[in-house]
Amino acid sequence: MNAAPGDWRKRLASWIFPQPEIARVDVYQPPRAPVGVHPFRRETENGIRKLFLRVDEGGAGVLIADASEALRLSPVGCFVVHELLSGVSRDAIREKLHVKEADSLVAEATLAIEELGRPDRRYPAMALVDPLEGDGTHGIEPLQGDVEAVDDPASLRRTVDWLVQAGIPHVRFLLPEGRPREALAGAAALAGAIEYAEDRGLIAGVRLTAGEAAGSAALLHWIELGLDYLVLPVGLTEAAHRRAFGDADWDALEPAIRLTNEREIAAVIELGLTTDAFESLEPAIDRFVGQGGNYVETYAVVGDQAEGEKLLPAQLPQLATFVEDLGARGQTPIAFLPPIHARGRSMEQILRGGPRTAGDLALRIDASGAIFLPRGLCKPIGSVDDPWSTLRSRPRVAAFRRIVAAIELGEAAPLASGHASPGSLPGDSSAPPITRPEAWADEC
Repeated sequence: MNAAPGDWRKRLASWIFPQPEIARVDVYQPPRAPVGVHPFRRETENGIRKLFLRVDEGGAGVLIADASEALRLSPVGCFVVHELLSGVSRDAIREKLHVKEADSLVAEATLAIEELGRPDRRYPAMALVDPLEGDGTHGIEPLQGDVEAVDDPASLRRTVDWLVQAGIPHVRFLLPEGRPREALAGAAALAGAIEYAEDRGLIAGVRLTAGEAAGSAALLHWIELGLDYLVLPVGLTEAAHRRAFGDADWDALEPAIRLTNEREIAAVIELGLTTDAFESLEPAIDRFVGQGGNYVETYAVVGDQAEGEKLLPAQLPQLATFVEDLGARGQTPIAFLPPIHARGRSMEQILRGGPRTAGDLALRIDASGAIFLPRGLCKPIGSVDDPWSTLRSRPRVAAFRRIVAAIELGEAAPLASGHASPGSLPGDSSAPPITRPEAWADEC
């Protein structure tokens, strides 16, 4: 997160297929893959893999494997991958390309498809911005909807339909705080929504506490209907977890993770980070990955001033680098999600509620259908009654994209109107963007 711009650009370039020197064949206007989301299934030695190719206007896009990994594609890369996944022969693809680089393009696309999603080969999450062209703000398109699960089948189906129409291939269902969670966990509406998402070709996950998941007949039913993964919120330390979720929930963590392994779905460990993250995060990851956890999502909890376990804004750049380094050293993918602005809430409340979204490529959709960006004040940008093509052009979305670009490039950015509250800005406008309130997720 704090790499020098030159280093970051080099790292970003390695995430793009084809590589820039090969991508120059784009100047001849190669054939294009059809715009939209194209789901594919491939049988491998490790079971069935879900692949999604999303092709955006202009021909560029992203290839997503299962519920976790993605590879950004240029227009020519999208075309080659689409043809290969559709069963077109390599010879036929080479003839359609009509360029001398065709052999290399087909070979690299074949390798990318084979490697993406392998347990021993981790591509990073999709590049957020592309500094190789333009202003670096146009490349942020959502890949996931984090949806509050209400006991209303029609509402949930409408939200899934909106995600499909928006070209978003991934839905994560959340059980909101303050609702009768035990009753909702077994509700037919959520089971129907998971089945409907599967029918529409979406990746589907659900967030449950370990106590709700372990031995849950409802969870087993959801897995049969097509659930792809389970998110388990976890305290950074045993003591923190017991305070937030109770003793029984701590005891249920290992059985819940074991259940995901037995049923062959992924387990995502969600960790809220506090002041002791520098000492406690690595042991926590080792513990839960050792029990069978597949992925780790982390988010920092930030206070405006020194307040118990909450982090200070000035600690965020170091923490972001620390988390990124941990991920680079290990075999387990570790995500650093937008920090949460505590605003007087207790750590227990925040851990139970979790992050607003699973990163900058997700949108939050609440029980009413209102849609929220990952960072800033909790103000909706619209609702599922509005097409994404309309929402994406709104000023607040452009401001959000500039903030994310500034964070990734490590550059200072101007305040985004409507994102920071008066008097809460720590430091001046030259401060690292991640230390400023408009870069955090406020309470919803």
